[in-house]
Amino acid sequence: MNSKQSIIISIDASRDYPLDRLSSEVTAFVRHVLLENQIERGFVERFLRLLNCFLDVANKSIYMAEDGALLGGETSTLFLGAIYSSCFSNFSNGLRQKYARAWYIVVAAARAIRPESFLEIPRPTSSAIENKISEFSSKFESLSLDPEAVYLWRGWRVTSRTGRSTALPLLNIYRRVGPKFTEKLYRAISQYISGRNGGSGYLITIFRYLGEFIINWKGGIGVRELSDTRFFTEFIQKFCRYFVFSHIRRSVWSNVAKIWNRFCLIVKDYLVPAGLVADIKLPALPSGKEGADARTHLQKAGDGTVVKMKLFRSFPLHIKNGAVLDRILADLEADMRVVEKWARTEMHETNSLVQRCSELASIGTPRVLVSPASPGKKAVFTPIGSSRNLADYAATLRTSGFRTRSKPHFESYFPKPRPESLGRELGLPVAGALVPYAALLVMQNPMITPSFLENFQIYDSSGRPSGFVCTNNGWVLDGRKNRRGAKDAQQIIEITDEGRRVVEDVIALTQPLREALKQEGNPVWRSLFLGCGRGFDEVRVVRLSAHTAEPGRVRGLQREFMESCGLGEWEAGDFAKAFSLVRLRAQTTVVSFIKDPDAYRMAMALGHKHYDPKLLSSYLPDALRKFFDERWIRIFQTGLLLISIRDRKLALRATGLKSEAEREELLRNYPIALPAESESKNAAEEFQSENLDDAFEVLLQADHETFVALNSLRLSVEASTTPVGTNALYYSKLAACMGEYIEKAGNVRGHIREMWEDAKKDASAKLFAGALHD
Repeated sequence: MNSKQSIIISIDASRDYPLDRLSSEVTAFVRHVLLENQIERGFVERFLRLLNCFLDVANKSIYMAEDGALLGGETSTLFLGAIYSSCFSNFSNGLRQKYARAWYIVVAAARAIRPESFLEIPRPTSSAIENKISEFSSKFESLSLDPEAVYLWRGWRVTSRTGRSTALPLLNIYRRVGPKFTEKLYRAISQYISGRNGGSGYLITIFRYLGEFIINWKGGIGVRELSDTRFFTEFIQKFCRYFVFSHIRRSVWSNVAKIWNRFCLIVKDYLVPAGLVADIKLPALPSGKEGADARTHLQKAGDGTVVKMKLFRSFPLHIKNGAVLDRILADLEADMRVVEKWARTEMHETNSLVQRCSELASIGTPRVLVSPASPGKKAVFTPIGSSRNLADYAATLRTSGFRTRSKPHFESYFPKPRPESLGRELGLPVAGALVPYAALLVMQNPMITPSFLENFQIYDSSGRPSGFVCTNNGWVLDGRKNRRGAKDAQQIIEITDEGRRVVEDVIALTQPLREALKQEGNPVWRSLFLGCGRGFDEVRVVRLSAHTAEPGRVRGLQREFMESCGLGEWEAGDFAKAFSLVRLRAQTTVVSFIKDPDAYRMAMALGHKHYDPKLLSSYLPDALRKFFDERWIRIFQTGLLLISIRDRKLALRATGLKSEAEREELLRNYPIALPAESESKNAAEEFQSENLDDAFEVLLQADHETFVALNSLRLSVEASTTPVGTNALYYSKLAACMGEYIEKAGNVRGHIREMWEDAKKDASAKLFAGALHD
């Protein structure tokens, strides 16, 4: 038993496990005895599962004799040892005592019928048990346990990026489909949940139903069947009906649809890429909330209108001239300077606390465990000095490491009275301490999102450094943005030298927490942004966005803006309410956009895979976007007039330009290239040679989806082994001609060409395979 992880984390996670090591007679005896002694029924059922687990992993048995006596021999002492062993469970001492009391009642009842049925064990409340706990636990831990049983009872626990753990009910899938499939399924779901913040109860719900459905499936089911398109289509349709009709009895429709559609997302983005199931069109359920938009980032304007705004300030409803735009740019840049000054001030203070803690630890006297607890004796620590100063606490932190309030002997290592802000004074990453570091990283590169940082890990599953690496081009952050889907989740973001120093500061700040988690075997230790709440709370991945939304955190931000930036109380309060890392990221790119109004470059700066006007509208205010859209239209119209009207005086009058110098400057800044007449003739002849209409005009919306569709249709036609319909042939030729034009013509904008290349990579011949003959 060398594994640091306990077999049982929560016995509730095994409620689907059958009591297959307990006969019906033994189960009835135990249940009757405990209920007779006023033990609560729910606890009795949990006790039975715990006993069944012990018998399974230890390969022991209890049976009923003909005279009604329960026989188990040394099982009495072994199970009691398991109850108190951290290798078997991670229960609190109080819960261990409750299970020990229940077991004592069962053993006493069995020995009352036949004294030799079990070895005698001491009453849990007696002093005698203190002397026996270590002996019994050591006896259990010396057993050779069944590895498969240990694997099954340990279960399949997945951990969210905030450190929340959930046990997946995969036992039925394991027994029906096999261990290899179940292990791959577990890894895929682990990857999915590792990028989520919230609870994962819906996973327990959907996979419990899936296990029930699979275990009762008539006919063969395995990896080969689930990878077959026809089989999996039938399977998923039947499972959808089973889930809906089963769960609707316990829940409302909106929740049923939500759970199912989330499950479909997991199948599409994680199970299909892992090769677990066939890639098919999954049946989506209507949520019953048509048109419901996200409610985040809503602000109320002065006239009472509610608008969605990802900036610290709201824009005027009408932008009329450049002077107004200059004022807006000045306001936004002023906001950015406030945030930058705040971030640098807070970072400097936190780094100073870390440095001071290191210096104090060298002169303080640590509290050290002299002798551990033993039967009949308490743990002994070095004496407490008359003054519990910060240096002693710092020395204890360095010597004994970080520990949470829930850990044994916390009060002995960090005795009272201790300062309420001790965690902060010791330079630990308390609530909100890491937000300034994240803010500076986001300001330097808006491709970095709060989600990216929350997911970011600096070590891989083998414990090797990863994520934060040095390349030939400098330092990069190699992480994941799971909202892009499993295929495109990886993001490699270059950072500046200052960004590198910020990451190194965060690593140093979180190192005590990381060492403690690593010692426990908790995989969260690999994450970069770790926090400990008020100072000694449970360590979790920091939810960076939440820290700027909670009311208590807003008050803290207000105080920090007042102290670090000299803002007044009301101004600092308004700024604190508006501040978030999401808005900071949006504002950083909007400032760049005003200076260089290129929507495509803005989308790339935000880390979007493609230029999507709908997605960009979440960051770029409509008034500002419309201003530049209209401006580009006016520039194009003016340029077109200038090159079309040969009389220069007439051209100036028609365009409103005042001088020849203005005309030359406009054409120099915004050159417009029209194809020569000979090029137009050659293009027309080329189209005619492809048997297209002699005179035609094609207008297509230049977006990623349209380009993917055209390229996919072309690939489908080329791959077809039978003649295709006229429409398919027409548009495939059109796609080929358009591709050649975009790739070779000199007057095509760069972002259109890049969009076309991206679309070619995402195109698939399967997309139109069934529609070529329509």
